[in-house]
Amino acid sequence: MAAQLPQAPETQKPETVITERRNAERFHCVRECLVRPQGATGGGDWHAIAYNISTNGVGIGLPYPVAPDTILYIHPWSRANARPVRARVLRSTPVDFLWFHGCELLEPLSPEDVQRWLE
Repeated sequence: MAAQLPQAPETQKPETVITERRNAERFHCVRECLVRPQGATGGGDWHAIAYNISTNGVGIGLPYPVAPDTILYIHPWSRANARPVRARVLRSTPVDFLWFHGCELLEPLSPEDVQRWLE
């Protein structure tokens, strides 16, 4: 008769909980912008898409990852009235061929400034 081995107890995977990190209303936008890391010495800016914005944060899509805590200068392209912002990268997530970056603004935008990004 074969000896029976004890079975390992079944473990349950913890549920993934998505927590909203911003404490301001987020607005969907698809705005072309130019991005440059603080202290960059090379020529030219990166072409990016701002996919959402709030008074204290911005979501940026780039074709490559940017390390957390990197400070970015973000200039709206063809938006003469929208002011450029400086933001700290908090997280990066790859989706297909694009990296989505959640960034915290170093200086909050007024509701009027947010509206200019959305126009």
